[in-house]
Amino acid sequence: MSRTTFTVLVTMSCKIISKIIHVRQCAISGNIPVGDATVFKVSGDLNTYFCCPAELLKCQSEASLCRTQAVLKIKGDAEAICRDYFLKKPVGNHHIIFPGDHQALFEAFMFQG
Repeated sequence: MSRTTFTVLVTMSCKIISKIIHVRQCAISGNIPVGDATVFKVSGDLNTYFCCPAELLKCQSEASLCRTQAVLKIKGDAEAICRDYFLKKPVGNHHIIFPGDHQALFEAFMFQG
């Protein structure tokens, strides 16, 4: 998964790199710990969201990649739903990866209102 967003607070280390695509921009490349994770994205109007449990298998941070690349495995029954979501109707292209399984917390928060 590329085009993800993470906070540097969840990284074991990070560095600022020049983006290959845009010369005047930079990106943060971070080393995110492997293990349980939650992938989350909410629409700008807060009406639509995506949340699924995953396992972060590895974090790739190489000079040829323009930012941190996370290799994820979607957990359990969510795999088919996630495939359909990412290939047919994603909420957007910047998803947040949180360390740990927080799906129940995010869904409880999104159902408030």
